Amino acid sequence: MNGQSTRRDFLKTALVAAPFTPHLLRASQPTTPAAGADNPSEPKNIVEPFNYDGVRLLDGMLKKQYSMGRDYYFDIPNDNILIGFRRRAGLPAPGKDLGGWISGDSRVISWWSGGDVSGTFGQWLSAMARMSKATGDEAIGKKAIYLMLEWAKAIEPDGFFYYSRKPWAPHYTYDKTVCGLLDMFEYCDRKDALPLLEKITDWAITNLDRSRGFDQDPGTEWFTLSENLYRAYQITGIPKYKTFGDVWRYTAYWKSFIGGTEMTPYNRHAYSHVNTLGSAAMTYAVTGEPDYLKCIVNAYD
Repeated sequence: MNGQSTRRDFLKTALVAAPFTPHLLRASQPTTPAAGADNPSEPKNIVEPFNYDGVRLLDGMLKKQYSMGRDYYFDIPNDNILIGFRRRAGLPAPGKDLGGWISGDSRVISWWSGGDVSGTFGQWLSAMARMSKATGDEAIGKKAIYLMLEWAKAIEPDGFFYYSRKPWAPHYTYDKTVCGLLDMFEYCDRKDALPLLEKITDWAITNLDRSRGFDQDPGTEWFTLSENLYRAYQITGIPKYKTFGDVWRYTAYWKSFIGGTEMTPYNRHAYSHVNTLGSAAMTYAVTGEPDYLKCIVNAYD
């Protein structure tokens, strides 16, 4: 339509990353080659993310829902959240088990019953850090800081950081913990999060299974790891994060959105196969290779 931009055109020029990550736009100009300045066909940033600044929820349904979620997690005793980490590390572990997915209760026959699903800890750090940044809520920020520092005491000398000795989803849990620590650095100004990130990443580089399988364990959602590892590379400039992120590119699947491979049913977890497009977007952000931009534009369409 004359005088109007299609959704595809807007995505190509603005590189809108709402379905993926707020960090793509912040550093969306690829590391190489330089974008936009000398070549009008290169994508240019015409919008920037609020990145949890500049927007406040007013009274209404959304604020009510936010407040309910915030209060629920704020009221969980810190000792209950940390008990498994402390117990595994041989530290005093007051509090009560949270149960459910965290427990890995073998008496419950379910897909998670082989081990605890402790990936929620990194997600809770992320949520609390972002809540604090977006709302100015110092109390929820202080809770996140306390949890991070106490959890850090349970990291073993080799970097093992999981809730128990039998984490059910080691790749998933590592990914969410990476995101949580990056959020603590970025939104709570905790520079001490970065040495913790490096320590657990050194463990992951050595120990995470690289067979890239699809069985429940050990290959759980390896195809989402690139996104936050590339974000770590953007924030720190440390090459090993990019190198490790390269390991987990899901190129065969991503290429199906640009005709590189046949689009066939994967019969896999649908939600995580949407999330992996965030890794495709971040691959474009750090490489500038246009096929990755085509992938996320076509996938969005």
